[in-house]
Amino acid sequence: MHPLLPASGSKQPRRVIIKVGYHCNNRCIFCHSSPLKELPSLPLDEARKRILRAKAIGAESVLFSGGEPTIHRDLPEMARYCSELGLKVGLITNGRMLSYRPYLKALVGFGLEYVYCSLHGPKEVHDAMVASPGAFKQTLLALKLLNGIPSVQVTANAVVVQNNLSHLETILRILLPLNRIGVKFSAVEPKGSALEDEAIVPDPLVSADAVNRAIAGARRMGFPRERMGIDGFPHCLGMEFPTLQQDMYTDGIFAIQEVDEADFHAIDYGNMKKPPRCLGCRVSDTCRSTYTRTWERYSTKLLQPLTGGISNSFNYFPVDEKEAPQLSPERLLRVKKEQTIEWFATDTGDFNEEQIGTIRDSLGQLYQQVDDALLADDFASQFRKLVRVEGETPPLFEAVDDNLFLEADRGVESVLRESTGAVLDVGCGHTRYDRVLRPKIDSGAIQYTGVDPQPAPSVRSLVAETGSTLFEGGIEEMPLPRQAFDEVWVLRSHNHLADLWTAYTKIVRALKWGGRLLVVDNVAFGLVRSTGMQKAVKALGDLVPPEHLRNHTSDEALAFLSTFPLRLLEESPVTPEGANQWRLLFEKAWPSGELGLDTF
Repeated sequence: MHPLLPASGSKQPRRVIIKVGYHCNNRCIFCHSSPLKELPSLPLDEARKRILRAKAIGAESVLFSGGEPTIHRDLPEMARYCSELGLKVGLITNGRMLSYRPYLKALVGFGLEYVYCSLHGPKEVHDAMVASPGAFKQTLLALKLLNGIPSVQVTANAVVVQNNLSHLETILRILLPLNRIGVKFSAVEPKGSALEDEAIVPDPLVSADAVNRAIAGARRMGFPRERMGIDGFPHCLGMEFPTLQQDMYTDGIFAIQEVDEADFHAIDYGNMKKPPRCLGCRVSDTCRSTYTRTWERYSTKLLQPLTGGISNSFNYFPVDEKEAPQLSPERLLRVKKEQTIEWFATDTGDFNEEQIGTIRDSLGQLYQQVDDALLADDFASQFRKLVRVEGETPPLFEAVDDNLFLEADRGVESVLRESTGAVLDVGCGHTRYDRVLRPKIDSGAIQYTGVDPQPAPSVRSLVAETGSTLFEGGIEEMPLPRQAFDEVWVLRSHNHLADLWTAYTKIVRALKWGGRLLVVDNVAFGLVRSTGMQKAVKALGDLVPPEHLRNHTSDEALAFLSTFPLRLLEESPVTPEGANQWRLLFEKAWPSGELGLDTF
């Protein structure tokens, strides 16, 4: 999410983009829409129809784009119409027309709340890149004026090409005094004008290195990190890239309509590509990689995917009370056992103190193991929930007898019992809900398709005995027809998916409009174990690498899935009183609940 939000609230409005024409008062050497400049601009009457449609599918703000939207003679009337419908207004612009105060004032009066403005370098560099002398002066003036309007969220976007690689830090220096302006570095797309000169598009490794140098320069000059963003750079090429990602999704944009299109379509980043070697990378969730055509020109061997899973749990072992004062208080806890109190500590390196505190205190996910099994595969029988005793310092916990895991599973089973039609089970694992599935498959109520990289024998038996379908592999590799399934289940496989973006793009496309998506998974937890298990558990951990690629809470999963045309029907988050399992149920629909549109 962009750090510089409108003063009116902390949540990004749900936005759509309407392209109004491809004419422009700049002639950028990298313009991706240059082949479209001769197409006629959008008439006002048609623009009004599209604005109405935007409101119908759940938009709260309409972003006008082009070409250059501010040179469309009817833009103020379009903005006025948005205001009359209760919609806010935004612009994707070169900013030059916004340097005219009366024009800017009029748009602000119609509810201007978002400006994404191009600035590619200092004066000589910018003017050369946009092939328009004097453009820099107007754009910078517009940014200065916008900086004084708290109700408008503003990003200055610099497209990174060969021409400005050595000037990115200068852009930050120019904009440093404008304390409300965010700055974003975007990889250039090899499309349109950028194809006319091969030298324009740099090697991704070279451009990523230039951005990394700019980030280092920002620290030196005191440019606030929260004002910076990147897009189109593989996250493995910059240590800070994952937390600086800013794109249409982070800005709340969920749909777009080009001038010559009949309706809106969901944002899908179909022009970007992750090579197969990116599967399983730990920083891939928000990474778009870069443009497909860039990979056609440069080798994907330069990528440096961060492979290997992360742990979804950590262990507490007994310590002598005399040792406790020497240990970090965040890593300590006490457990009440009948009339005694035992001290425990964790030395985990997989979780830092803040994460341990969140799991222990905010999520309340601590358990005591009641057997001596090294691997836990049945939480309901092996674990007892530990709940905090109020008013005790250091933290004191005691076990409860309630079987919270079975209670959480009953919620999942209630959804599955309502299931009908063609069902896709992603990461079908051990068919944990066989007692619900088998009767429904046998009766023909559901037509079952399972997908898993390593199907368990129980899955193979279920499929063989019921004549169902099984795909052995990851969902990212599975060929899926569009709108083929009435339901898709992602049951405890969300945190295992090798490429979250690719997986859910395929899943949502394969789901029929009005179909349901059920996502269930677990948050990380702490496990109190006995002294005798300590050496064996450590040895096992060295032999068995963790399989999770993330430990999403329902809030984190919901934030990611909100980028798709999905309407939330039901949410069951993790609470300190319950088990560590969360549940989300969606309908494939636009935010307003409206169905349709074959473009997704």
